[in-house]
Amino acid sequence: MKTLHIVNKSPEKPSIMERCLNFSSKGDSLLLIEDAAYFALPSTISKITSRLDALQIKIYALEEDLVARGINKKIHGSIQIVNYEGFVELTTTHNKSSSWY
Repeated sequence: MKTLHIVNKSPEKPSIMERCLNFSSKGDSLLLIEDAAYFALPSTISKITSRLDALQIKIYALEEDLVARGINKKIHGSIQIVNYEGFVELTTTHNKSSSWY
């Protein structure tokens, strides 16, 4: 059963991402929205890359939130950018979603 984990808290609150990863399973997906978009920066995502790789988690970031924070051209190459339509599609291609606020 694939889960879409939606995180909105910035890396300044790492406990949210830590809890999310503790409840993630192999093959799940992670969507970074709002201030969690900062996790998409190479220096930030590198802190959790080994856990993401071990779980084979696909990482997505909401384009509008990247643009709003001026980081859309600076994100790590492994992160896929989605717009709101892509966000909706992710919710339909996963069995369930879990929001981490």
